Amino acid sequence: MKRRLLWGTLGALVPLAAGCTSNDSYDAYPYDPGPPNNVLRMDIDTDQTLVANPGDGAGLFVEYAAGGEYHVFSACDTNKSDYVCHWVVVASIDPTLSMEATDDGTLEKVDTITRIDDGAVRLEFVSDVDLDGAFLTVPEGERLRLNWLLDDVPNSTMVSWSSGGAIQTGAPSDPLDLEPTSP
Repeated sequence: MKRRLLWGTLGALVPLAAGCTSNDSYDAYPYDPGPPNNVLRMDIDTDQTLVANPGDGAGLFVEYAAGGEYHVFSACDTNKSDYVCHWVVVASIDPTLSMEATDDGTLEKVDTITRIDDGAVRLEFVSDVDLDGAFLTVPEGERLRLNWLLDDVPNSTMVSWSSGGAIQTGAPSDPLDLEPTSP
């Protein structure tokens, strides 16, 4: 009797849970080329690289290379916490443009790149003692909008990029627009 009641209760909660966790903003965040009040634009240095120690610190990292290639990758603090990090990132550009998304060579079967439309992709990285990432090729100099979750929770403190010659950690908004300092 208890088992049936438990399964019946769980069955009744599944549609509610699905409704709560299905946040359309993480499936297809609408890109607006104008600066909305709640999305801040930050510069990202061109051709600056970031170093992450897999397993020793959690973070979402963004780099930009001249010619239009963003590198978005993640790490986790598994060596310290014994947990894995589940990152969900929506990366988008002006929807009238096109973005290519490719594995940077670090993705495993649990990691995915899902096309939303020509100008947007959803990245899911499950990081532990490794790095997981993707290359996003856009028209040179194009701004990239990022919207992310860490373990199903918005977390702006763990996003890093280079700006003004210094590593910036902690985004002032989520989503965040990153604009290259040079094409």
